[in-house]
Parts: sequence; structure tokens; C-alpha cells
Amino acid sequence: MPGTPLPREQISSQYLEEDVSNRLVAASSVILVVTTILLALRLYVRSLPNVKTGLEDILLLPAYLLSLASCICGYLAVTHGGAGRHVKALMVKDPNIVIVRGKLLYSLSWVSAYSNCFSRLSVLVLLYTIFTPGVARKCTVLLMVYMVLFLISQTIAGAMECRPLAYFWDRTGDGTCIDLFLFFKLSGILNIVGDVAIMVLPAHTVWNLQASIAKRVAISFVFLSGSIGLIASCFRTASFFTSQEQSTTTDPTWADVELMSWTIVESGMYMAAACTMRLRPLLRKLPGWFKQFKTTHESGVTVERTFTIEDGKGYEMNFYAKQGHIPLKSFDRDLNRTSIQGLQRPAVNRDMVSATFPLPGVTHGKRILATVIENRAQDGTNTNPWISLPINDQDLSAGYRDITFQQLNNAANHAAKWLSQALPAASDPFQCFAYAGPKDLRYAILAVAVAKLQKVMILPSPLITPEAQLRILEKKNCKLYLRPVEMAGPVDAILQKAPHIECITVPGVEEFLRDDAALPVLYGKTWDEGKDDPWLVFHTSGTTGNPKPITYTHRMMAGADIAASLPDIEETHIHQYAQRRWYTPLPSLHFVGMLMSLAMTGFVNMTSVIGPPAPPTPKLLIDIFRYGRIDGALLMPALIDQLCLLPEGIEALRELKYIHYAGAPLSAKSGNLLAPYTQVVPCVGSTEAGGYFTTIHQNKDAWDYLSFQKHSGAEFQHRMNDLHELVFVRRPECAMQQIFQVYPDRESFGTDDLWIEHPVHKGLWKIIGRSDDYVYLAHGDGLHASLLEPEIIAHPSVKSAIIGGHGQISPVLLVDLNPGVELDNEALRESLKPHIEKVNAHCHDCVKLSSERLIFATKDKPFILTVKGSVARLQTLALYEREIASLFA
Repeated sequence: MPGTPLPREQISSQYLEEDVSNRLVAASSVILVVTTILLALRLYVRSLPNVKTGLEDILLLPAYLLSLASCICGYLAVTHGGAGRHVKALMVKDPNIVIVRGKLLYSLSWVSAYSNCFSRLSVLVLLYTIFTPGVARKCTVLLMVYMVLFLISQTIAGAMECRPLAYFWDRTGDGTCIDLFLFFKLSGILNIVGDVAIMVLPAHTVWNLQASIAKRVAISFVFLSGSIGLIASCFRTASFFTSQEQSTTTDPTWADVELMSWTIVESGMYMAAACTMRLRPLLRKLPGWFKQFKTTHESGVTVERTFTIEDGKGYEMNFYAKQGHIPLKSFDRDLNRTSIQGLQRPAVNRDMVSATFPLPGVTHGKRILATVIENRAQDGTNTNPWISLPINDQDLSAGYRDITFQQLNNAANHAAKWLSQALPAASDPFQCFAYAGPKDLRYAILAVAVAKLQKVMILPSPLITPEAQLRILEKKNCKLYLRPVEMAGPVDAILQKAPHIECITVPGVEEFLRDDAALPVLYGKTWDEGKDDPWLVFHTSGTTGNPKPITYTHRMMAGADIAASLPDIEETHIHQYAQRRWYTPLPSLHFVGMLMSLAMTGFVNMTSVIGPPAPPTPKLLIDIFRYGRIDGALLMPALIDQLCLLPEGIEALRELKYIHYAGAPLSAKSGNLLAPYTQVVPCVGSTEAGGYFTTIHQNKDAWDYLSFQKHSGAEFQHRMNDLHELVFVRRPECAMQQIFQVYPDRESFGTDDLWIEHPVHKGLWKIIGRSDDYVYLAHGDGLHASLLEPEIIAHPSVKSAIIGGHGQISPVLLVDLNPGVELDNEALRESLKPHIEKVNAHCHDCVKLSSERLIFATKDKPFILTVKGSVARLQTLALYEREIASLFA
């Protein structure tokens, strides 16, 4: 490569002035700026909440420093090594300049080789975290070994290419060198081989995805971004084959420009490739049209999706392929080390209907869930997982593991066998028993087993009083109570008052989820034979009185399937559940929790993501969102409000595709923080009527409003002012009227829910309370408490607020404060006055609130909550009956 000094000779002035060094300066400058910006963006992404630094990030730091050194070599080659000038012109002024040039070229070959290696290792480490164990991951490891061995061989060869080493840059003395051109050509070819291997590594997986060719091409380009260094590597290698004819040995400083430029560009492009694969969180800042790429998902169901590069910690893709053939993990929020078959985390256009119904080959609306589960079990791993569980409840970063329908059905068969042996013989074909346990999979497993055996399971909540539980058991003539050892204390305490009820201990969940195949227990009835058979007994929340049992039949549990059968259904909640990963902390003893864990997973192929059994704190929820790779969450509003108090909580919520809330209204403050970034949807219903059959709209300024599908038979009947009561009217053509299965003799059913219509978007309605929220005062006037309480709850120190005072001359305000707020201090009372004044602006003088009639809930008497997490109004007012009376004494 370096030539011997050339003798001085007469040369023209034009020859002396020729200079192409600007090309090398430009290449060095562009790479310096681009790599610095990309690294800065990468570091910014790492600083975002809930984003952990991985080995791939650490490898980028030496890669950048070495790429920076390459750029510096380029600058010095121009300023001190004469790059871009003819060597004859330079020798006239300084014969030693060719030695400096040789030293810089030698340095560049070293720093670029190490920079390239670190950058490519960063890409490979990233791919390793994506691939599940299998051939692809093994190939990734082999490529890592190849890169390291290649670097070692380059290091050894580079140290021995000239003897003495100084002969590389100074040919004035004695010495020998290997064929340097051959060495660099071979190195370039081996570089290209490694790059091609990285490029094709995901190809087999991507092209086995069940998606259209166009979509597979699109996803291939995402992976190809990790191989863009191949372009520069090809040009650099080509320059070694062409530059020999460009007088590299006779005019090396002139020929150096092309060689050094491509070497620097190659190093920078490898660095850029490693950075760009992890910059997804920044793309949310770009215009919406830039983010959206449409994809199609096919796994026994056609789904209209959008391939969105969202903010978070990795690319989001969802092309469910047949599990067992796809050795990929998901690009999850941090491309973390959790594993699931296929490319997960569906990225959808929030403005589009995401699933189309009916599903191909499925007759919706006429399927018993137990039979659906048995059929899904026969599909083995060729269907979406049923449940995704933490590997370690104490450390969610360990990842999640999937439970298949095959495992669920086998566990239900084990449970059915155990139930057949444990339950006493009964003549009743629908023998009933109660079950209470910790928040685990036994609820769902026993529910399926009960269906197979055609028995009935009652699900009392531990949050209601023992008297209320016994009242429910008495109404259902239940003489059996099943519970695991973990619930021995509370259940046995209840049964002390009911010695006639037999208690049976349930085995641990691992006893049912055994790997050994159980003797099959099949549900043997057709839809027409079994649709109206009793199955599960839930109870109302007790918001307005004593909880009452509601018996769910197989048809009532199939509401989602019936909805999917309607030919003209508009987008509703089930479209957003279909083929997605959802989390809810609602327990399966509640009908919504059971719908999410069994009905939605069985009927519309949702995967239910489970959290640890501990109560969900904001930190725990953030970890579940991240490591569970969820698309949507169904939460109680109180949990959303708690998350919105933390910057990292807001960020975690905004990264979700969907946020559904149920049980109570969501505060306007929280909803307005989230609605511009994700789809916030209220879920309204009751244990009696089931989930109300509503339509999802796209008006971001009306996120807390809903409209009803025509198949629901919903009417809004005027009550007073702008308030309307939701009433269901029996109509033969309306398929979604569960309430008339509960009350078959009624022609209409008033819900007592009060709604207001949106002032601009007509046809959109918002629930604001119940008719029994009305506070009747002694002078005949009154006020709707639920209309006014949100103004008080808007205070940052207030957790909940209710207005009472029935039969008194003035209303009373009860306030439950957030944890850590000092109770009943004067400054707090003063800070509440502006909120009270806002309430009073809507009230007549005789019904106005006053800070003098303000009661703070004490730690020993917190507000009583329902199963849904909302305030039990009547019970809480009764709890503070004495304090309220003292205000008027």
C-alpha cells in the first residue's frame, strides 16, 4: 500500500493544485454528525421511563468512540497526510509526508475494524434477545463467534503484515510485507459474508409468517436496517479491486481518498444500523401519517391491522404464525428477554376497526364455551395462547410463559375428575357449590370443569360481608363451599354461622395443571340443548343495596360470540379484544373478570395476561404492561388515576393501544392526559344485563361518551333537565338483550342509570350516575350527587367524594383523602373551597355545599368499596350516619 518516496521532478502548476480532499472531509463530517446524533437519540431513548440498558447498548459506546477515531483519522489524513493531493506535488514540499500518511492509514484500518465488530455484535445481541431458543438463536451465537474470531484474525494479521511493522509506512529501509492488497480484498469479502448472514438471519422466520407478501416485505425492511453497513462494505471492497489501476503504489495520497472515505463510511453505517433499530420511541413525535403502515394478520382469522412503529422500547409487530414454526420473540417494550411464539405485540391504527367478524369457518352465536375450549385444545399450539403468566411473580423481568388451550382443557379434565370424587352424590342435575380462592387460574379451570360436569359454581366475593355471602348461598340453596387451604381462615369464619354447609378443600393449582394427560371429560350437549343451562352464579356489586345472585347460563356467557354473529355490527369492544394481549386486575369471581379470562380468550382468540396475585400498585402495573407486552388494559378508574400521578405511569399508559375502564367514571384530568395518545373507552354494564352493547367512536374530545348498537334495544327516556335514564325495551329483532334472560317476564327494564347526551356529537351519551344518587332534602329540594362529585374529586388530595344528607335541611360532603395527606387541617379545608364553589355554581341556594358541612374519612373508617372498586354509596353513608347527624344536632 505505501509506496517508496518519489524523486523530485518538474511538474505543472495545475498538477500541483489538484485536490480532491474535500471528498474525504465530507465523508468524515457526515459520518461524525450522523453517528453522534443517532447515539444521542439512542441514549435519550435509554433515559425514558421503564427502559433498561442492555448489552447491545453498552457495545455501542466503544463502537462510537472507534468510529469517531476513524473520522479523526480522515481529517488528519487531509491536514497532515496529504490525502487528496498528488504525491509528486507533496514530495516537492515535504518528502516525509508519505510516512505520516502511512501511519494514519494503518491506524484507520485498526479502529475501523474494531468499530465494525462492536457495531455488528450490538445488532446480533439485539437479534439474540428477539429470537426464542432454536435454530435462529443458535445461528446468531455462531455469527457472534464468527465476528469475534474474524476480529482476532485481523488483529494477528495486522500486527504481522509487515516486518518490521514500521515498514508499512516507511519503505526507505529494509523490510517485507505480505500482499496487502490481497489481505484487504479477503478481509472485505469476509466482511460481506458476515453482513449477508446477518441480513438473511431472520428471513426464514419472516417468510413463514402468515401474512401477505407485501407485509412480509415490509417487516423484512425493519430487519434489513441492521445490515445497512453491507452497502458501504461492498463499495469499500470494490475500491480495492479498482484502485490498483489508479496508481495506489505510485500516487497513494491521491488514491487514498476513495479507500479511506469508504472505510470511514463503512464504520459509520454499521454504527447507524445498530442505533436505528432501537429508536422506535421517538417516532411518536413524528406526524401520524408517517407512523402508519397497514398490515394483515391471518391465523384462522382475518384482521385488519396497521404496522405502526410506536414509541416504547422496540418495534411492535404482530403476525401470528403457527407456533412451533416461528422462532421469534416479540419486539416488546424493551425488546426484553421474555419469550412468546411468533411476532407479538400487535401494532394497530387506533382509528380503524381492527378485526372483522365473523371469523372464517366459525358459526358465531351458537357455540358453548366449553366445546370451543375443547376444540381449541385439539388445535394444540396452532392457536393463540390462552393465558400468559409471569415466570416469577417477584421479578416480572424474568418474563412470561404461555398456557395453551390444550393445557387449560387438560387441567379442566383433571379438575373434573377431582370434583366427581370430592362432591357428594346429588340427584339435582345442576348440583351447585360455592368457591372462593386466591386470585389464580383455579377460578377459570374449575369453571370449565363445572361446565363439563353440568354443575353450577357460585362465586361469592370476599369483599362483601359474611352475612351477604350466606344470604346468597341461601337463595341458591347451596350446601357446599369449596376453598383451598389459603382461604381456610375467612371461609371457615363464615361457615361457623352455617354449620349445615359442608366445606371441601381444593387442591393447589399445580395439581390441575399437571403435564400428564387426564382422562377426557367432554361437554356433550349441542347449543340448542345446553344454551339455557345454568353454569356460573355471580352477584351484583352491592352499590345500591345487598348483593343479589345472578345465574349465568351458557348463552349469557356467549354474549361476545353472539355479537360477533351480527352481520351489521359496528366496532365494539370485542373488535379490540380479538387476537390481542389484554390485562385486567378484575378477578374471575366477577363476571367481567371471567369474561376476560374465558369468554374473550375462547370466542375471539384474545390472550389474557395475568399479573402477580399481589394488589396492583402503580409500579407493579407498569411492570405488567412492559414485561407482559400487553396491547390493552381493562382497569378500574382509581388505578388509572394513580398511574396518572406519576410521569412513568402516564408514559406506560400512553404506550398501550387501548385503555378500557369500568366500575366508575374516569376523572376528566386522567382521561384528557391519555386520550390524545391512546384509545380510552368506557365499559358500561351490570351483572344483570351484562356488558352494554355499545359502539366505539373516534371522537377524541368525547372519549367518555358512548353510543349503543341497534341490536341492544336501548332507549334513553327523559327524566329531568338534561338527564335521561337508560331503559332496555324488549324487541324480537334485538339479539343482545341479556337482561330479558334474567327477567323473562318483563317487557322493559329501567337501569336507574342516568345519562347525558353530548352537546355537539349527538347520539353519544355519557353515564353520570344513578337515579338513587339523588339526595332528597327535608325542604323538598335535592341534588344529583353524581353530577357534582367529580368537581370535588378533581382536587389533587382527594381520592373519593360523596354527597349525602338525605332528609336533612342541607347536603353533606364526605371526602376520602389520598394516602399520605394530613387529615382535616385548615389549609386543606381552604384549598377545597374553590372546588366547593364550582359545585355551588350549579346549585340553588338551598342545596349548596359548605365547608362547614364537610367530613373527612378516617383511616379506621375508609370508604366502603364495591367489587368493582367504586364507592358503595349507601353503605358508606350509613357508616358515617352518626357524624352526619352531629352536624345538624
